[in-house]
Amino acid sequence: MAPVATRGKPEVFIAHGRLDRVLPFERTGQRVARLLDEAGYDVTFRPHPKGHNPRPLARNALGWFLGEGKA
Repeated sequence: MAPVATRGKPEVFIAHGRLDRVLPFERTGQRVARLLDEAGYDVTFRPHPKGHNPRPLARNALGWFLGEGKA
């Protein structure tokens, strides 16, 4: 993750499987969420116990995007 420039502070949703063999959990999702949080972004990070891209995650992400579960 190395943006050329940043604009504003968008809300960010990241979901990542702890057993992901495509993108290792510690080196990608977990790390990116931490770095964005440290940079001041509003990050929602939802780890899950499965692998890469399980179907329920899409529903979860869409719900977040539509404002379900936000304060």
